[in-house]
Amino acid sequence: MVRKISRMLLLMTAIAVCSFFPSTISANEWKKPTETETVEQLNGAIHQKQEFRFPDGVTYWAHKMTGQRNMMPYVFTIPIQGNSQNMIFRYRAYDESKKPYWKVVTLDQVQTLPLTSGFVETEGRYIWLGKPITYMDKGRATIEEKPALALPVEVKQTPSGVELVIKLPMKAGFISEMWALDSREPLVPWGEQSIDSVWINLDVTEKAKWLYDGYYYQSPSTYEPTSESSFWRIPENYVLRSFLYTGGSKAARDMGYVMLKASLKQQEPEGYWKTQPRSLWLSGDYGIPEGFYDTRFNTGAADLMLRGCDQYQEKDFCQSAKKICFLLSQSRIHEPFCHRWCTARVAGF
Repeated sequence: MVRKISRMLLLMTAIAVCSFFPSTISANEWKKPTETETVEQLNGAIHQKQEFRFPDGVTYWAHKMTGQRNMMPYVFTIPIQGNSQNMIFRYRAYDESKKPYWKVVTLDQVQTLPLTSGFVETEGRYIWLGKPITYMDKGRATIEEKPALALPVEVKQTPSGVELVIKLPMKAGFISEMWALDSREPLVPWGEQSIDSVWINLDVTEKAKWLYDGYYYQSPSTYEPTSESSFWRIPENYVLRSFLYTGGSKAARDMGYVMLKASLKQQEPEGYWKTQPRSLWLSGDYGIPEGFYDTRFNTGAADLMLRGCDQYQEKDFCQSAKKICFLLSQSRIHEPFCHRWCTARVAGF
């Protein structure tokens, strides 16, 4: 049963939502992508594939393999035409002082890509590759990464260029994933200092993970389940916040939409997002079970959905924002201006 949200939490939500300001990005520049999702029963695993095709020629795809018994890895390839000496892989590395910087290697020099997220770039082809990951589902929207099981992307030289060979392990009790954003035009305008510095700090592989069903963050020791390699699906997506408020690239615009769609699927009918793990502190001191409402993350998620409604003029995002407005209107908090403002922002959707 969904726990009732306290008036104090709703008041804090109202304050945060009312701090939102309109986007300066014109909705006329945005066209909605087509979205497809398939589920296939293979010999040894369940294969889920999600795909977004944007009118600007960008494609986002994600594969998820849920292993049912031990089999050979699921393999698929990405062919790239051209001279491999002119193809690069750009990824985040660290110097001796552990300061991050962009490292670049050419695809004629490597047989495998570093096991991390990065950008494959050549003339006419630009791909943001996610990090291949294998993990166990620990329940309560928590996963435990198994780095030793993940397989790096192989680089195979061909007469016409290269093939990126992706292998997703199929093992009983484990899940393997991979995602990418593929474009015929540059995804990020590298060389602009402000853009470079923003992207070097966007984390989708280390302390945070972008996965098939949302954004995961490293589990704190006070949550249950937890471990040193556990991550939980957090309602507020910090990378999405950068995309919506900083922008400046095709990757930010298109991935922002994809990430909002994932957040939309996790919203409760009442309009809020659950924290699925159990908090040992809240459970022990107040008897609050897992699946509770956390003000910090919900105010952030609400703000992002409102921003998405404004930026993309997407009906589903605006309806999601309406749920939050209705939640505020039912809270008996004396914030009539906030409610009227919220309703006006999403009127007509």
